[in-house]
Amino acid sequence: MDLIICNTPFQAIQIENLIKKEIIKEFELFFFCYEETEQMLFYYNKLRSYSKCSKFYVCNKRFPLYFFDIKYIFGNKKYGNIYTASVECIYTHLILSYSSFGKLFTFDDGSANFINTSFYYVNKRSKFASIIYRVFGCKYDLFKTKGLINKHYTIYPNFENISNNIEVVDFCFSYHQIKKGDKESVDVLLGTVYKEITKQSDDLIKKIGNFFEDENFYYIPHPRDTEKYFKNGILIDGVEIAEIKILKLLEVYKKINVYGFNSTAQVNLSNLENVSNFCFKSELIERDFDVKYNYKDVEI
Repeated sequence: MDLIICNTPFQAIQIENLIKKEIIKEFELFFFCYEETEQMLFYYNKLRSYSKCSKFYVCNKRFPLYFFDIKYIFGNKKYGNIYTASVECIYTHLILSYSSFGKLFTFDDGSANFINTSFYYVNKRSKFASIIYRVFGCKYDLFKTKGLINKHYTIYPNFENISNNIEVVDFCFSYHQIKKGDKESVDVLLGTVYKEITKQSDDLIKKIGNFFEDENFYYIPHPRDTEKYFKNGILIDGVEIAEIKILKLLEVYKKINVYGFNSTAQVNLSNLENVSNFCFKSELIERDFDVKYNYKDVEI
């Protein structure tokens, strides 16, 4: 049996896509996350329905207790293939270390796959941590894991990726029927974790609010920052990822203007002719990922 390692809702969408294409067949599921949320449980249960057996693991234990957990779960386990997106993660490295397997296959985890300064390209583990981890039986790190990749399944054919051995697959949104709506157009703001991109989050939020002024728009908050910041923002809540929510809006509107911060969701929607992407630029924003796709800069 194969093993599927999943860490995020977007990864779950990718895995479901590979299952529907019959690339992944019989498998055991290990779904780990750093906080148990309604959204995480929703996507875990979707994948769980396809699996032979499954485990939902919340990463809330300190070192080295989680080492013992992973060894208890995966020690002496044997798998045909292992599928994962999280090649940089200690939990993936421990699973590879404690189990035996045939081949390693990977798939996309969003824009981090093709931004060469992301955690998929820069090893952030210190030498001291590497030594301690090896003492506890961890044989893998970012680069050794990437070197094992037999094939990488990607939805981003126009970008370089973490492996040269790629197979392009149609994005899962192709099976979602899009019926163009009758209303003309609408603006959608994709939220972020503002404190992670600026030290002046209140000022940035105020600038964004001023940009939209009194015009109503839809607001899709980041899963880790669900506060409603904008009085004229119509909140789209729920467990589905932002891409699915926007596709549902296309059943109402002929055109959607998506504003955000150069997120994975914007990249994923960039090929839809009735979606226009706009990325905010500001001296307040400290994170600047130079991802080349079809979008326009908006200075605020």
